[in-house]
Amino acid sequence: MTSNHSGRAPQSALVSIRESGLVPLMTSADPDILWQAAEAIVGAGVSVMEIVFRTPGAAWALARLIERAQAAELPLTIGAGTVLDVASADAAIEAGARFVFSPALSAEVGERCETAGVAWFPGCATPTEVNTALELGCDAVKLFPADALGGPGFLRSLRSVFPELSAIPSGGISPTDEELRAWFGAGAVAVGVGSWLFPSAAIAAHDWSEVRRRLTVASAAATSARMEVEA
Repeated sequence: MTSNHSGRAPQSALVSIRESGLVPLMTSADPDILWQAAEAIVGAGVSVMEIVFRTPGAAWALARLIERAQAAELPLTIGAGTVLDVASADAAIEAGARFVFSPALSAEVGERCETAGVAWFPGCATPTEVNTALELGCDAVKLFPADALGGPGFLRSLRSVFPELSAIPSGGISPTDEELRAWFGAGAVAVGVGSWLFPSAAIAAHDWSEVRRRLTVASAAATSARMEVEA
């Protein structure tokens, strides 16, 4: 696989992620729950949503969500996460995913995404993996698991030798003002957040007002953190 960023789709997906500063990760194979989550995300001013492939039927549910979002002209860039192999990548691409996140680095998954014009964000945990991902032409690197890798200090060290690195840390991140300032200050383009935004109790109770509140708080914190860093 060679580096090729001329395709508009991967670029536009990364632009949406950069603008949001936040990638909400939702785990569900229920299209109705995903739709409620999508509406809450957009209502909080976020324009990105990642559907995690951890439950049977997630690819089918992703396709249904994308169809409904397109029909409703929802301003949301939707992609897939936890894409571990080529079969899962094919399923995500067929469903209409605009981007693919992986917890690990797979050249085969990257090739599939490049061919389809879908943004590819492989998971990396070492400088060697980061270097390989960049050589393979990834659109950005997912630092995973972010909380166990040394936090923002690890990203800062990576960027000292890979200054053009676009990194999206994910895993154990709480979207507090202090933590997000540290991540954006270290050079993150966005952060992935899941369970904090979508607590299981709130989802089970269909308490979407609480989900939207959390999304709004996190989005505001991300915006504030980036503004402080860029000032």
